Amino acid sequence: MNKREANDLAMRRIRYLADLSMRQSNIRLAQRYVSIARNIGKRMDITLPIDVKRSFCKKCNTPYGPESVIRLKNRILIITCSVCGDRRRIPY
Repeated sequence: MNKREANDLAMRRIRYLADLSMRQSNIRLAQRYVSIARNIGKRMDITLPIDVKRSFCKKCNTPYGPESVIRLKNRILIITCSVCGDRRRIPY
């Protein structure tokens, strides 16, 4: 298996785990899926896609869900995690 095939496989696994974490109702299991996806990215030296990267909290690895608070303020998207209260600011 060459490097390109390995990276493609790693990216498919990352996307699958991210999708699985979003559909999971158990928070601990969802956090574990996100943690595994991040570790695969680190191990393979792959930057996570933006849609995956912005779908979970960096601090506690919890996927953002309907309970998360999303606000728009001065052209900045502010997402507040419902579990740990950490805020992520994304310019738009």
